[in-house]
Amino acid sequence: MSNILKLDTKTKSSRVTPEHITFAQIATTPTPVTFTPRNTVIHDDASEFSYHRFVYGKATDNVCLEVRPIGDQNLTSYRLYVRFHQAPSILDFDFEILVTEDKNWQHCILPSHMLKHTGLTYFAVHVPGYSKYTHL
Repeated sequence: MSNILKLDTKTKSSRVTPEHITFAQIATTPTPVTFTPRNTVIHDDASEFSYHRFVYGKATDNVCLEVRPIGDQNLTSYRLYVRFHQAPSILDFDFEILVTEDKNWQHCILPSHMLKHTGLTYFAVHVPGYSKYTHL
């Protein structure tokens, strides 16, 4: 909840200052999803990406992702590929993100990167050192 201390409204003939106005916004915390590349990499996909999707509902919102490796992994960074309306490939994506350990595996996408897109958005995780022939 946020309190606004002063809000002036002007008309052609007067200025109105309400005493106190409160705006409230309800935000829900998403439920984290845990996955391993072994469970999400499509065997016939040459890129060996792990694919995921979400609905981007409002073109003015940031999208903050935390994609954290679990277990005893020797990673310091990996790439996420984002594409609007369909799954990205190693050659076709709208933009890519480098997620790093030193930023606590978090990255926020600004609305300007989403290019006024809303709706279904896909991202693919490329885990370095993982291939469909290895076992994590």
